[in-house]
Order: sequence, then structure tokens, then C-alpha cells
Amino acid sequence: MEADRSEEFTAAGRQPAEQWGEDCHLGLHGPLLPCTFVRDPLPGGGAE
Repeated sequence: MEADRSEEFTAAGRQPAEQWGEDCHLGLHGPLLPCTFVRDPLPGGGAE
């Protein structure tokens, strides 16, 4: 994402929360490290 569009990105994230009201809480987190998108397999080869 281009740095000069960060405000536009933040506003887009706020829009659904405003529409859904107090029952909704959305948070923007980042930047996230690539390792946060990888899941370790469960012991025994099972899946979640």
C-alpha cells in the first residue's frame, strides 16, 4: 500500500464499523510480519 493513501485505507476500515454500530469493533493492525500468516500443523498431522 502506498504511504500517501494510508488515510484513505483507515477511513475505509472505519466505514463498516460506523454502519454496524456499537455491536461491532474493527481494528487495523500492521504491518504484520510474514510469519504471522503461517500456521504450524498440529501434532500428529491433524488440522484445526
